[in-house]
Amino acid sequence: MNPDLQTLLDKQALLDLNAAYCRAVDRKNYPLLRRLYHPDATDDHGDLYSGSAAGFVDYLEQVLPGMNTHHFIGNALFVVEGDIAEGEVYAVRHHLLPPAQEQQEAQELIVGGRYLDRYIRHHQGHWQFHHRHSVRDWLQQRPAPDASLTLATALRTEDISYRLLPRLARDY
Repeated sequence: MNPDLQTLLDKQALLDLNAAYCRAVDRKNYPLLRRLYHPDATDDHGDLYSGSAAGFVDYLEQVLPGMNTHHFIGNALFVVEGDIAEGEVYAVRHHLLPPAQEQQEAQELIVGGRYLDRYIRHHQGHWQFHHRHSVRDWLQQRPAPDASLTLATALRTEDISYRLLPRLARDY
């Protein structure tokens, strides 16, 4: 295959990997999230978590219930060299947090930042995260008094996209 065409295909695959990460977190699809990381991968989310990627997914399983999240990715730059790659992906991450105590209001947390990633091509040909470093460039938090936490982000099997888009659901 033409090397330039292969590079374009690899960069698209890396962008798809990042989109799948957003979908997995927002849909709370932990089996998918685990598949996106190489078995030896690490994840550094600053003061929230730093360690193995498997441990990060375990951490999310503990903190995400009851929380709504919506991850958006934007500018993305990738450098591919054979079976390894690096990337910087801009992201805006929206979180709707339930009240910490009964007397408090829900909170809206919006984080702007970047993912600084190292990737590795799996022996079966697909890309996985080898190391993910989340950078927080800015943060905005405010009360969300009108938030409806009853409209919580649907779990994988409950989300309408898994019913209406079966091909997408099969792969992601």
